Amino acid sequence: ARRALVEGILRLHGVERSILFPATFRYDTGSLTAAGDLDLRLSDHGIPIPRFLWIVLDDEVRVHFRFVAAGRRAGEEG
Repeated sequence: ARRALVEGILRLHGVERSILFPATFRYDTGSLTAAGDLDLRLSDHGIPIPRFLWIVLDDEVRVHFRFVAAGRRAGEEG
């Protein structure tokens, strides 16, 4: 596994923001996996803070992600 900083533009709820976050990359058996955590503020993206009865979420949330990219196997269509 290798760690790297990822830089890009995140578009969420119609709002674009520049982001920079660490991620772990792993390549094995023909697939590439990227995983990490990203802290976001809902208000930065125009998202109302969820409320239900007496429960109110924080403005800041942690998003955990895991992406897997794999090549096609012989005979697969796409």
